Formats: sequence, structure tokens, C-alpha cells
Amino acid sequence: MFAVSLVPRTTSCRLTSAFLCHLSIPFLPPSPRLHHLHYYHQQPHLPSLSSSSSSQIRSFTKQIDMAAPVMKQKTGGDSYEEALAALSSLITKRSRADKSNKGDRFELVFDYLKLLDLEEDMLKMKVIHVAGTKGKGSTCAFTESILRSYGFRTGLFTSPHLIDVRERFRLDGVDISDEKFLGYFWWCYNRLKERTTEEIPMPTYFRFLALLAFKIFAAEEVDAAILEVGLGGKFDATNAVEKPVVCGISSLGYDHMEILGDTLGKIAGEKAGIFKLGVPAFTVPQPDEAMRVLEEKASELDVSLEVVQPLTAKQLNGQKLGLDGEHQYFNARLAVSLASTWLQQIGKIEVPSMTQMSILPEKFIKGLATASLQGRAQVVPDQFIESRTSGDLVFYLDGAHSPESMEVCAKWFSDAVKGDNRSESSGHLVNGSSGSSHDKSSVEEYCQQILLFNCMSVRDPNLLLPHLRNTCATHGVHFKKALFVPNMSVYHKVGTAADLPENDPQVDLSWQMTLQKVWESLVNSEDNESSGKSEVFTSLPMAIKWLRDSVHESSSGTRVQVLVTGSLHLLIQITPLRSFTRKKMEEDRVLSSVHSTVFKESESLEGKCDKIEGYDFNQGVNYPKLLRSMLTTGFQASNLGEAIDVVNQMLEWRLSDETIAPEDCSEEEKDPAYRESVKCKIFLGFTSNLVSSGVRETIRYLVQHHMVDVIVTTTGGVEEDLIKCLAPTFKGDFSLPGAYLRSKGLNRIGNLLVPNDNYCKFEDWIIPIFDQMLKEQKEESVLWTPSKLLARLGKEINNESSYLYWAYKMNIPVFCPGLTDGSLGDMLYFHSFRTSGLVIDVVQDIRAMNGEAVHATPRKTGMIILGGGLPKHHICNANMMRNGADYAVFINTGQEFDGSDSGARPDEAVSWGKIRGSAKTVKVYCDATIAFPLLVAETFASKREQSCEHKT
Repeated sequence: MFAVSLVPRTTSCRLTSAFLCHLSIPFLPPSPRLHHLHYYHQQPHLPSLSSSSSSQIRSFTKQIDMAAPVMKQKTGGDSYEEALAALSSLITKRSRADKSNKGDRFELVFDYLKLLDLEEDMLKMKVIHVAGTKGKGSTCAFTESILRSYGFRTGLFTSPHLIDVRERFRLDGVDISDEKFLGYFWWCYNRLKERTTEEIPMPTYFRFLALLAFKIFAAEEVDAAILEVGLGGKFDATNAVEKPVVCGISSLGYDHMEILGDTLGKIAGEKAGIFKLGVPAFTVPQPDEAMRVLEEKASELDVSLEVVQPLTAKQLNGQKLGLDGEHQYFNARLAVSLASTWLQQIGKIEVPSMTQMSILPEKFIKGLATASLQGRAQVVPDQFIESRTSGDLVFYLDGAHSPESMEVCAKWFSDAVKGDNRSESSGHLVNGSSGSSHDKSSVEEYCQQILLFNCMSVRDPNLLLPHLRNTCATHGVHFKKALFVPNMSVYHKVGTAADLPENDPQVDLSWQMTLQKVWESLVNSEDNESSGKSEVFTSLPMAIKWLRDSVHESSSGTRVQVLVTGSLHLLIQITPLRSFTRKKMEEDRVLSSVHSTVFKESESLEGKCDKIEGYDFNQGVNYPKLLRSMLTTGFQASNLGEAIDVVNQMLEWRLSDETIAPEDCSEEEKDPAYRESVKCKIFLGFTSNLVSSGVRETIRYLVQHHMVDVIVTTTGGVEEDLIKCLAPTFKGDFSLPGAYLRSKGLNRIGNLLVPNDNYCKFEDWIIPIFDQMLKEQKEESVLWTPSKLLARLGKEINNESSYLYWAYKMNIPVFCPGLTDGSLGDMLYFHSFRTSGLVIDVVQDIRAMNGEAVHATPRKTGMIILGGGLPKHHICNANMMRNGADYAVFINTGQEFDGSDSGARPDEAVSWGKIRGSAKTVKVYCDATIAFPLLVAETFASKREQSCEHKT
């Protein structure tokens, strides 16, 4: 038995831990959706479950199966090399979509999806599907980067890879890890091996990779899956997607004509095979013949096909595209349309149309600027050249392999070498720039351009090489030499740099000889002395060695610029020979991922949030401004500022603010004058310690001027008010020892001291009142309640320093549901022995208290609660009877993590219906002796002061 702890990305598993401990699941690679699961490497023993629970188990085990496929240990079997060998076994020499075999039994792809249990997941996948001859990979890279900049989880499937097959599968912009690749690879491979038959054989190489991509993206629960068609479209394995969100067709040209057809119309027809009924599609400007076919196919399927124009530099707001070359402005614009459609349909993000904006949204620009894709207009210095004193070797990599892309590649290379030479050649001028003939010859001496070329034998070099050479010549770039090498693809296996033979005398070089002849014929026809040399090498390593030796043997400072093109398969060989090994590239990817995480772009908060800014005492001492600045000071000062705002909203609310609903209003409630007079009903609650403190005077102020409507307190909150009318409380210290104080007859409340004599005086004062109340009960049948008792005590104390006195005068009810918990209870206890029979009915008070809330309608209600405990709960519970209060301000130092009602935030009361979901609420984590007087100063007191000034 062993346990695995997996960290979740967003959501946790939905099955109880009681069920989880019985699931039998082998070792799994880290998955973003599972966490803290304990897996048992043994047969499961499932408890007896209902049919409903059983179905939940089946559903959940499928989720686990999707999220984390079996990964066998590398040690002793199924290593990365063995996975590559297994993958290589799927390579065949058959065409992927040959007409003679009707798409090579394309329907098998759907059988494979069924065998892998991916049918349902394919229907849920939110896919962007892109086909084309040139630029489809770049378009996919741009699209993925845009969506990732918006925070969506992305999956990108492209082809071919250059160094490592994992490059075909990107999750959130990073190649899939070795561990995850192996896990998903063997899950798919083994399952297909077990389930395929003679009728449904193992899938071919590319089909398997496409199926693997579907599995990875489904299991990783990507928000968006961006799929690049491998070849054609109609019979491509990626076309198993039945309902993509949007489709794109990049630039079309002549390519794979032996499979797709020998005219642009036929090729366009194959590419348009990705169109689906009613699914929007976008394309770039195409040759007329191709465009007509695309439009016909779109019309047949009710597809809204829009032709987009290239982006402009202005729309990028000064940023450069992440992929080099002018042609990328078409691909970037296509990506913008694809991403916009996905964001609006799936992401539910409103994106302005291109006609409405002169500059793209910031996140679009970021995505376009940070997009990357290997083998497309890459410049790679050869780091095996140790010092520039002995020369410089730079590779310019581009996978162009069609006549049109050759022209684009040639223009990019010409512009790139000119730009590099201006900045790196110590003042030397490149060919074609202004200067003397001496300057030009010296530049030619220091900078040499060499072509390293190969293309597949199905392509016509008589179309490719002239386009390449002539375009370069037009831009002033002439190749000193052309090198021709065989592709690694002749070995029919998937591998890395270690798999490349340095020199194989058995390799067939007849095709490379053909390429050389075409090149020589081009050179000889123009008799250009600066060109004309060519050589065939038996392998790429031999060609690289020759280039390095040439640089070392050349004069000091010679820069050799090598254009590597003709086939992406050729780039597969050139890339591993750089010093950027797999380990270095992985480090770069990790660094890039960490960088993007640490420096994640922020959502703009301008206009959405207040800026943090405290009070500037250079303005002088202005207390109202100081209090108002609390809102933007931060931390609990801001909470206090929010509390001030909420209380002011309570005070300012009038029934006239609400819309009249005639069917629900009485005639009185329709009267404007009446509506203007109806104010919010305010409940004030506080604990006894606050009356012991100087906050008593703040409370008395509110009651004296009838600024609150209902009061709830504890017994101590009553007796402390009365006792202070009989004798004072004194300031002491928190650290005074209890035993010493007890010997002196002094009671400590925090850092307050209350002489015990005060309670003796309280007893002398209150016992006669109880005697009188008992007499009235017997003679006049008075039914005493706690609130009636407190009103009587307020009357009897007859002291303007008492809030109870003012509550009696203003007819404000004071409720004390815990009447016997304190000195007042002690007095009732002692009185019952002297003269028994005094009855205090709590039931009448609970009816009265709840009635204060229930019958408040049409008024709104607000709660201001200082401290916690009984007053807080009593007020909240009463407001539950009316479906919750409309405003709530809590001030206390309690924390919610012990589950106490005292520490609970307002949101907990919302869950009980004690506060409305739409209510304005705030909790201030602060000693109420500090916060409450400040709050009153900026709310009740300031409004009363303003009112008095207005009257005068």
C-alpha cells in the first residue's frame, strides 16, 4: 500500500473519502484535478452501495481514469526510449490520406476513440481547428498564446516536432512533461494493443499522436484545445472533432499534391474538409481558384466564412510579433479572429470587433508578442564556436517547403541577415546598402551566406530552389555555397540527437545529387561568380563539422550565416546539434513558465477599486477628513471606513428611495410626505464591558437623541450603567494581580477597577424598587417583563448620564434576554429570600423583540452590534423573522475559526437568513472602544451637527 498526494488546480474530487479509500488505482502521474487521495495497490473491497451510489462510483472512477492514466515505472521497463521505440513501430510508408484507399479508412479514427472511451469527452472539448498549407502552426501558436493571456487553460497540438515528440503537446504553453507524456502514452498504447483486432488494427503514427492529444487534453481538462491539421483536413486524424467552436484556414498553396490533388481547387477542397455545419470559419486572402472552393464548401454547410486582412503595426501598439516575418501579420490576424470567437462563445468575454478598435486589447497584444513556435523564422547562434575572434556561425531556421513559403522564407532571411550585419559587423555595410565599392567588398569578406537544404522527394526542386534563390538575389543576398544533406526521416524512427548517425556510407544520396544538379543549373545559367559552389554530405553532422571547420580556418571575424530550409524534418536534425540540449531546453521552458507566473499580467483595477492613500497631515489636523481617509488607508482602517459608509446609508435611507409597487402599498404608503418620513429601523447591541468603559457615554448620546430604535444588551450592560450613577469606575492596569485586588475589595474589568462598595450601593438602591414592583404585581396585576423592568429602572435612576434613563424618556425598548446573568440576577436572588413572589415573564419579551423586526415593514432594518454573544444573536435572530436585515455592522475582535457566533462574519448570518443576501455589511476587527466612537463621530454625530446648523 502506498499513498500519493496530488495538488489540485481548481476543483477537488466529488466523492467522499469513505469511498476513495476503497478505489483500486495504480500509481498515477500528478493530475491537476485530484488531491490528497490514498490509493491502495490491491484488489478493491467495495462496500454495499445503492444503485445511485454505484453510478456515482462508476462516474468518479471514469474521472480518475481520464485525469490520471496508468504510468509504469521507468526503472525496469517502459522507459522514455522504449516509448519512442513503440511509437516508431507505428510509422509506415503509406500515405496518410491517399485517395486510392479512401482516406486510409478514416472511419477507423472513430473506432479508436471508442476503444479509448473518448467519445463523450470529444463532444465536450472546446476546439479551435486550423488547416492550411502555410502558417497553420503559427496561427495555432498565436491563438493559444492569446487565450492563455486571458487566463484560460490551453492545450496545443502541432506537428512536426523538432527535438522531442513532446513538443507536439503543449499544456498552458509548455511542452508536456516526461512523466505525464509517459503516463498518457502507455495508457493509450497498451489499451489499443489490448483492444485492436485485424479489422481494427493499431493506428498509424500520426493518428496515434492525434488520439494521444485528445486523451491528454481531455484528462487535463483544458478550457481550449487548439488543433493543427497534420495533412490536408478532410481525412486528417484531427478531423475527428465533430463540433469545433471555430475553424481557420491559413494561406493555401501547392503542397502534398500527390495526396491532396494537383490544383489549388482540389487542395482547397481537402482543407475545407474541416468545415462543420453552422460552425463559423475564418481565412486569409487566397488565390481565386482556392477561394471559390472554400466559399462553395462553406455555403453547403451553412458556414459563415470571413476573410481577414493582415494586422498592422499600429494595431499592435508598438509591440513586435513573437514570430518573425511579414507573413506572420496574416497568421496573427487569423489568430485574433479565432481567439475572439472562442472568447465570446465559450469564455463569455466581450471582445470588440476589429472595425471598432484601432489598437488591439492589451491581452491580445501580449499573446501575439509572446507566442513561440520552433522552426519558424528562428535565429540560432552556434554556441560551439567559442570566440568571435575565430569567426561566427549563425543558423537561420525555417521549415518552408512550398514555392510560396520559399519566397517568404527568402525575404525573411534577407532582411534578417541585413539587420544582423548592421548591428554586429562593426560598421561594415551589407550588400545592397549605400557606400563605396570598397565598403561592399569588405562586408562580403566578413559575411558569407550559405544554404543548407533538403526537401522530401515528393516535392519539385525546380519550383522550390528558383523561388528561394531568386528572391534572395532580388534582396541583395547571394549564397556563397549550397550544402545538401539527407533527412533523418530515412531512418523511419522517432528519436533524439543521439540517434543521428554521423556518417552512414550506405545512405542513398541520389535525391541529394538531384537537388545539387538543379542548384548548379540555376547558378550556371547566371554565371555569378559569388555563387556556384555546392556539395553533398552523407549526413547533417558531417555538414555541420565542415561549417565549423570553415569558420575556424577563415580569417578573423568572419561571420557565416546559414539558411536551413526545405523541410521541417531537416530542422529536426539541425536543432539537436545546437548546444541547447533537451535538458537546456527544458530549463528554458521551466524558466519561461516561472517568469510568466511571477510576472503574470494584472487585470486593470482603475475605476473598479479605490486607491490606497492615507491622510496627509500637511493639510493640518482635520478630524473629519482623517476619518474619511480611513476608507482608503487599508486593513481594518478601511473596514472602519466601510462601516462608516454602511451606517450613513442606514441613516440616509428613506422609503421614498424605493420604487412604489401600487398593488402592495396602502394609501398612506403612497403619500410622498409619508414615504419621506419613513426611516431605517436601527437595532443596537452591545456587551457589558462597553458600558463599563467610556463607550457608555457614546451609547447614551445615541439614545438621548433617539438615533437608535431598539437596544439589546447583557445584564452587565444594564447594571454597569446604573452603578455608574451611584459611584464611579476607575482606570487601573491590565497587569494588576487578582489576589492583591481581592484583598482590597476591588474588582478588575480589563484595565478598569470597580470598588466592591459600588455593588453594595447598587443593592441598597434596587431592593426597594423590587419591593415596590412586587406590590404593584399583587395589587394592580402588573405583568413584569425584562424590558418593563429596565424601563422602570431607567425611570427610577432619574440620571441624565444613564442611557437607561434616556431609553425610558424616549420610549426606546431595551431587551436583556439574559437578565439573571450578573449582579442584577444576584439582587433578584437575594430578594426572593426576603420577599418571594416577584415574577418576570420572558415570553412576552421574545414576542415583543421579534415583533420589532417583523412589524418594521415597510421600513428597512439595520444592525450595529458591538462585541458578540447574546446581544448579537438576539438581534440577528429577530431579524431572521423578517427574512434578514438590510444593513449590518459588526465591531469585535472575535475570529470565526472556532465556530463561535461571536466571531462569525456577517456572511455566516446571511446563510441563516438573518441578513439579506443583498444587504450592505461589514465587520471591523477592532476593539470597539476605539472604533465605535470614531464611527459615531463620522455618522450620527456629524449628521446631527449638520441638521442643527441647518435649523439655525
